[in-house]
Amino acid sequence: MIRSHGCLAIVATALTVASSASAATLQVGPGKAYATPCAATAAADDGDRIEIAAGTYSGDVCRWAQNSLTIVGVGGRAHLDAAGKNSGGKAIWVIAGKDTVIENIEFSGATVPDQNGAGIRQEGTNLTLRNCYFHDNENGILTGADAASEILIEGCEFASNGFGDGRSHNMYIGQIKKFTLQYSYSHHAKIGHEVKSRAEENHILYNRIMTEADGSGSYEIDLPNGGDAFIIGNLVQQGPKTDNSSLISFAEEGATNSGQALFVVNNTIVNDLGSGKFVVDRATTAAVLRNNIFFGNGMVIDQGGPPPSSRTTSSEIRFSSTAPASTTTSRPARHASTPARTRAPERARRWPRSLSTSTRWANKLAWSWAAPSTSAPMNTGANRPRTPGSWPTAGRIAARSNTTRSPRRRALSGTWRHPRTAGTPRRRRCTAPAADAPVPHRSDAGDVS
Repeated sequence: MIRSHGCLAIVATALTVASSASAATLQVGPGKAYATPCAATAAADDGDRIEIAAGTYSGDVCRWAQNSLTIVGVGGRAHLDAAGKNSGGKAIWVIAGKDTVIENIEFSGATVPDQNGAGIRQEGTNLTLRNCYFHDNENGILTGADAASEILIEGCEFASNGFGDGRSHNMYIGQIKKFTLQYSYSHHAKIGHEVKSRAEENHILYNRIMTEADGSGSYEIDLPNGGDAFIIGNLVQQGPKTDNSSLISFAEEGATNSGQALFVVNNTIVNDLGSGKFVVDRATTAAVLRNNIFFGNGMVIDQGGPPPSSRTTSSEIRFSSTAPASTTTSRPARHASTPARTRAPERARRWPRSLSTSTRWANKLAWSWAAPSTSAPMNTGANRPRTPGSWPTAGRIAARSNTTRSPRRRALSGTWRHPRTAGTPRRRRCTAPAADAPVPHRSDAGDVS
């Protein structure tokens, strides 16, 4: 048995080495073995690496059917300009093979009669895109439905994609197993969405997703069928010319995916429209919003599932770019000249444990902390920021610490003595009092007599 296992190990190692040795590197470009990327398509085998020299390849459209291909632009980005052509009425490149990796490629100008021409049409299982640039296509990337497929987009840029009918987008991910978008920049979609995904599981991490000041895009993030979604660490911005008043939409076309958990954490979300909703959630599971910054006017979350009492929207920092509304909290007459402020219950004002002590105090000195109202405008009631004159300062805190303590606390700390006993040494009790000794009492000044 031991010899048999040893033989199997040797055979497996030999097969792995043989497979690695059989993978070839095909070089594409002027003066290379293949003048254009599509010329290398017929010669490529599973597992090959295609290196495309930087430059523009106009009208070079094709379908890649091999598995485990790695296609890389070298010496700079290789630019695939559709120039009015398409592969199969679908895209510049149609990726039909499995486990494809594409790096450092630029796609532009994709148009088809159906008005959804894409830089890449993904039909195979599993795709990885790194450092690619999709612009001025009818769709940046468009994928089909594949329950086993996982797509990773990393360090890419999507700009000005969309036909302009609201049905084509910077990126449109179909019903797949998992979609990850990270370290990327999606902006200026033409009427369509900056990010749209129907995947069962979505990880949208540390991206810049923006309509920008002059953009006309719709949703910044649209997850129409819900799923398990993790929107973490992004800068999300809606411009004043947006075609839709909401920024993040979840399960608005029906919560049909198996999971329905939405986590929006550590994001900065900016609404330059002046009204609307930051998050729209139509799932029956309460969304989790934690440690986000919401800047601009609008409702933080519109959740159509559970009642407001079960919505998890506390621990949020809310900023406003405009003056507070006229709604104020009533105060006693002697404070009529002091700007009204509203403090949330102590439990709601607790800081997330993820923030360091220094960060908590820096923010505490500069901004008020309030549990957001899910229906109140950004500048009213509990959602109002502190006015500059009401910000606490280190000097005020130090002064308050020395003046607000009781006389007894100051006496015990050694910083203050009652005038009656200031000239006498402090008494020290070294033995227990006698059983019939009188019981000491506290005077009005707090001293023990």
